[in-house]
Amino acid sequence: MQHHQADYDATFWIQASKEASINRDFLAIHRLLPETTPLPFDPTPKAVLQAVLMWFARDSGKYLMTFDEAGHLQETHKDYVDISKYSPRSSSLHIIITSRLSIVNSLSTFEGVRVSELDETQSIDHIVVQKFRHHGRTQGLRLR
Repeated sequence: MQHHQADYDATFWIQASKEASINRDFLAIHRLLPETTPLPFDPTPKAVLQAVLMWFARDSGKYLMTFDEAGHLQETHKDYVDISKYSPRSSSLHIIITSRLSIVNSLSTFEGVRVSELDETQSIDHIVVQKFRHHGRTQGLRLR
């Protein structure tokens, strides 16, 4: 995502593990968007969702929305979340869904990217690189 961040007018990160967290993040998105439909003082999640979806439907900017940790995508699960109802219909919006579930492939028109589990050494190396990158010091960094 960082590599392509300049390709987008804005990126939105949504914690998708529970419907409550998606609703919370959509309220935060609504507050960030310019010229959105005004909401009542204590809006319902449905009102927030409709306002955000309407905004994306009429805006022509290029956006990236990531639904992270989507874990309850099976309709039979007690905490099922229908991600599609939160996906704005806009040709200028790209959506990424991260999940440990293979069912997420059925939500896409593209082939998914499979990420394998890191072993302990790879995990430590990844964390070290990210820490140094965060502090802007990756020059000369040598890993095992």
